[in-house]
Amino acid sequence: MNQNITREEARCLYEENIAYIYKASLFLTKSKVMAEDISQEVFLKAFEKYGTFDQSKPIKPWLYQIMLNMVRTQCKKKKRYIFWNEVEDEVISDDVLIEHEIL
Repeated sequence: MNQNITREEARCLYEENIAYIYKASLFLTKSKVMAEDISQEVFLKAFEKYGTFDQSKPIKPWLYQIMLNMVRTQCKKKKRYIFWNEVEDEVISDDVLIEHEIL
């Protein structure tokens, strides 16, 4: 259970699963750029944590869970940033502080 992944195993793992992970992350994020970034990060994390993977179980659900966690993290980060052009003018009134509307 506590083994490192070989270069050949990593290549096979990537080639067999990249399309699946990319499509799933694209479906969840609706962004090609985010999906590409997340897909790359999924495999980096999978290679790093490969020793913790239970070889008796299928690998796709494990990769999917890594991807899902990364999508959640990216979406949380994205929600933290509200750009001024995204704040609707009619929402902001003189009686309410702009900070309260943004929060």
